[in-house]
Amino acid sequence: MLYPDNTFIFPKSLEAPTDEEWESLLRPDRLDRAQEEAKKRRDALDEDEIKELQTLAKTDTFFLAYSILGYTKLTTKFHGHFCAWLDKTRTEKKIIDEEVSDELLWLYRLTLLARSHFKSTIKTITGAVQLALPDVSGKEAYPFDLGTNIRVLLGHEAHAGSQRFLYEITGHFTGNPKLIALFPECVPNPRVQRINKSELELPRSSFWAEPTFDTIGVGGRSQGRHYDYIKLDDIFGDKARDSRVEKESLIQWFDNIQSFLIELKTSHIDVVGTRWSVDDVYS
Repeated sequence: MLYPDNTFIFPKSLEAPTDEEWESLLRPDRLDRAQEEAKKRRDALDEDEIKELQTLAKTDTFFLAYSILGYTKLTTKFHGHFCAWLDKTRTEKKIIDEEVSDELLWLYRLTLLARSHFKSTIKTITGAVQLALPDVSGKEAYPFDLGTNIRVLLGHEAHAGSQRFLYEITGHFTGNPKLIALFPECVPNPRVQRINKSELELPRSSFWAEPTFDTIGVGGRSQGRHYDYIKLDDIFGDKARDSRVEKESLIQWFDNIQSFLIELKTSHIDVVGTRWSVDDVYS
């Protein structure tokens, strides 16, 4: 059983999570049961097995999504190849003067797929979880080597949508025994770290104004915050499709999104979406 409390189900809609949903997510008895189940799982493994699984979770997106996070509707034929591309472009280095440099080749990645292909599940939710996992191999490049010290911004057409992504990510770090068993140091304490509808802070050694995971809707401002990684998911929706003013406003906001990055030359932006028109923001 992935979650100890089988009455808890992640809602599929992208409406903002309610107070009742957050209360259920962070209920002490649910958190305690997850910790107990995680301890049993970890005790059944030796140190070599733990390190191997930790490395797989950090470097193999399909393994993390399917085996650890429990997204078992994914297929190896389609989603496996998609995840392999994500893994390859995450680590591929630039070639300068016929030599491999230390600079990553892919700082900006765009994924366009029709609805119901689990692109948000893989690239936004699983990808965000993976970003915050520790670099157990010591071979990752910035920002993948930051672990819980990373600062990630989740964006959606509506702020409620990014809050829903955050809700699911929070559910994994607080109540997924498989993830907790491998990375107990990543489990947040609601009494210590920031956990609310818009922010999730994991235990970390750095002190930032930004949480580990922050949220924003199209048109939102950074409020002086800056990020190592920005994930934008379905920022072009019905409003922008049906209104020229909304579309132009969105495109202008998107053109300025790089100002939210900590370092333009090394920070990353992932964009996930569905094509609506030939002149949408993805053109």
